[in-house]
Amino acid sequence: MLRKSIILTKPKNLHPAAEPGPKAPILLPEYPAAARLTTFYGQSASLVRYLTARDDPETFLTFLERAPHVGYDAALRSAYGIENLRALEQLWLQSLESVQLADGR
Repeated sequence: MLRKSIILTKPKNLHPAAEPGPKAPILLPEYPAAARLTTFYGQSASLVRYLTARDDPETFLTFLERAPHVGYDAALRSAYGIENLRALEQLWLQSLESVQLADGR
């Protein structure tokens, strides 16, 4: 039920495939321009939802606490067993595709 509500409530431009360059908000080199803020916030929420569903909220908090000290890649490896940010991006995009396929879109 939750997966369906994610698809039904997101803006049409939330899917990262519509945007050029890195897709995961964490990979952006700088904060996005004002015209992209709605998409950025929606994608950020989707990425957090993916990570917290993958394990649990405590693991996500551990990741956030460690990242400034050891870097995002090392924090991802220790918290989730994900090699780096690019791998996270691919896993997250695959999860979006599988949700859309399950919903018939």
